[in-house]
Amino acid sequence: MIADTRKIFVSTSQGYADAFPSGEQLTHPEIDIAFAGIAVPLFNLAFPKSSGMLRRADMERLLEEFGNILAPRGVPGLLLVRNGQIAEDTGIEAMFRMPGMVAGELLPPKRKLGELVIRDWLRERRWRKRLRG
Repeated sequence: MIADTRKIFVSTSQGYADAFPSGEQLTHPEIDIAFAGIAVPLFNLAFPKSSGMLRRADMERLLEEFGNILAPRGVPGLLLVRNGQIAEDTGIEAMFRMPGMVAGELLPPKRKLGELVIRDWLRERRWRKRLRG
């Protein structure tokens, strides 16, 4: 589940980054990079490829290498690691923590769900245009 969630988060972040004309496809042997090339750190992200425990030296090296990628481009970024991936003796504190979103099962709804109608907006628009024209 952790590996799947990581892949989804990386690909989603890359999708956001790719939407910017200033984005670039950047590669690194130990981190996946989603780079939009804008001055918003949340759009310039790095994710360690390894799910193993990171020691202080590993973190410092990855941060320095990611910083060396960002510095000439003049934008800030964030290195995102999962909770519990950094060894406790590193002395590194999380900038912020995101709660996990994994559940074995969901509770039943508290109220009756409304009817859901899914329509293809584009097809419906074309159909209406044909009727008019």
